[in-house]
Amino acid sequence: LDAGDGLVLRAAGGHATDELRVPGATVRGTARVAFDRRYLVRALRLGLTAVEVFGPGRPVVARDRHSTYAWVALAADAAVGPTADP
Repeated sequence: LDAGDGLVLRAAGGHATDELRVPGATVRGTARVAFDRRYLVRALRLGLTAVEVFGPGRPVVARDRHSTYAWVALAADAAVGPTADP
């Protein structure tokens, strides 16, 4: 997850990197963190669309008015940065 000038989700597998820009996402601040994408998918399936990121190795929290789901981001070196040809 790369937040800054918009929201970008990246996934790396082998030598390929997929990148998805999320149109309409509201972003405050900047962060680049890595985590198992299954956690984000689960949060979104639960309807938790407000996601707070506190940095590498720190909690990631998804919530709505009634529920909170949390997991921990991986170390900074696990984050996938931008590529020239995603």
